[in-house]
This record gives sequence, structure tokens and C-alpha cells, in this order.
Amino acid sequence: MKYLIILLTVLLLVFTIYSAFISVPLNQCTVVFFRYPGRLVVYQKPGLHFNLLNSIPANGITRNFSLNEREYSFPLEKKAYLLDKEIPILKSDILIVYRLKMEKIESLFKDFRSSREIDEFLKKEISSLAAEKIGLAMENNYNLNAYLKTLPAEITGLVRDKYEGITVNRINILSSVIIPDFNYRKLSEKVNQSIEYEENFKMDLRAVELEKVKLQKEAENEVAYLRIIGDYIKENPVILKYLLIKKLDKNSVIMLPTSEIGFDFSSTVREKALQRIRESTNARSY
Repeated sequence: MKYLIILLTVLLLVFTIYSAFISVPLNQCTVVFFRYPGRLVVYQKPGLHFNLLNSIPANGITRNFSLNEREYSFPLEKKAYLLDKEIPILKSDILIVYRLKMEKIESLFKDFRSSREIDEFLKKEISSLAAEKIGLAMENNYNLNAYLKTLPAEITGLVRDKYEGITVNRINILSSVIIPDFNYRKLSEKVNQSIEYEENFKMDLRAVELEKVKLQKEAENEVAYLRIIGDYIKENPVILKYLLIKKLDKNSVIMLPTSEIGFDFSSTVREKALQRIRESTNARSY
């Protein structure tokens, strides 16, 4: 039992000593924040560094940052929006060269967890600024080929000391592909005209649809009316005679086969009506 306790003590001591070492990669600085006693320690020399505070479980928060000048490149694509479509205007590769300020390492520790996070932060910032500048150049109808030669220096001047703890030394545009003879202003005018035309067309189309609904309703009402009249005439055939006499003037003549209707329309309805009235009068005189 005594030897077991000694063995466990030795193992614990070895583990404590091993955990106390902090490894610093080449060309990087290692920043460790010790929760107890609440202290930030910066190691810039590569190799192993011994600190017993690091052996306390979950006591140290360690982050590595680039010590030398760092380069990071990323693609940038600019598009124009036409109604529901996107048209690529240019594609380019942007290179950022920057260095961290060691005297501001505490601020970097609070804001970033690694150099990779700083890369992504600068990518977002620079790409947004470049896209904004290129958009303004397009609206003013600048020659993009010429403008892209001066853009890197312009952006570098704007962001060189903008971010705490980071110095942007230079920005380069490595390559670019541009749609030739692109006139953004003219295209914007065409798009606005297209939108206005589309709105007017929609209004005209709506008017046509409303008129179509109106005519359809009138047609339905007419059909319903004729169906009712047809049913009424079918039940009261004498109404047909009345309607015919009512509609015809003295010059109107309807020629229909006698066998189909049961009436003789060989002469005008008015003449037939007068003839029947005379026959009725003669019969009463007898």
C-alpha cells in the first residue's frame, strides 16, 4: 500500500510538471490567460516554457497568433442585379499583407481566438469595402481596368491603422477578369425602364382581366335569361306568337316550314292577325 501511494504521488508529480510546460510554435507568439490569479502572459520565443499555473486543470486559456508579417488571399466577385438575376461583372483575387501589434496583444486576445479568425475578419472587412468602391466606380461609369490599378492603394490607406492591434501593410489585386465595355449607368437606366414597363403591363393586364370577368358575367346572365324565357315559352306556347307579333313591323317577314311549328307563316303575321279578326267579326254578324 505504501509503494502504491508513492507511485501515485510520483505519477501526479510527473503529470503536474508535464502540464506546466507551454509549447510555443515557430514564428508565433503564445498568449495564455490564467484564470487564477487573473493574469495574461505572452510568450514570443519558440520552444517550451514552464509555468506551474498551467498545470492547474482548466486554469489556462491559450491562443496562438502570428509573430511575423502574415499574408492572406481570397477571391472577390462583383455582381450586378438585374430584376431576379445576378450578372457577374468582375472576378479577382485579393492579397492582404498585415502584421500584429504585440503591444496590443491583450485586445487581440479578447477579440480573436487565432490568426485564422483575424484572416477571416480582414477578408470580410476588405471585401465589403472593395465591393462598395467598385460599385461606386461602376455607377460613375469609370474604366474598371484603370480603376483596379489604383484601388489597392486607396483601400490600404483607409484601413492601414483602422483596426486595433492590426497594421495592414498593403493590399494587392493579383488577377481580375472584367466584362469589357460595361456601362453600369446605362444598364441601370434600362433596368428601371424595364421595371416601369412591367408595372404598367401588370396594370393593363389587370384591366383586361377585369373586363373579361365583366363580359363573362354578362354572358352568364344572358344565358340564364334565355334559359328562363325558353322554359316559360315551352310551358306557354302562345307566348311565342305574342313575342313574334311584338317584334315584327310591317316590313318584317318570317318564312318557316308550316309542318315544324304548326302555324302558317306564308304571309306576314300582321296580315294573318287581321284576317282572323275579320273572320271572327263576320261569324258574329251571322
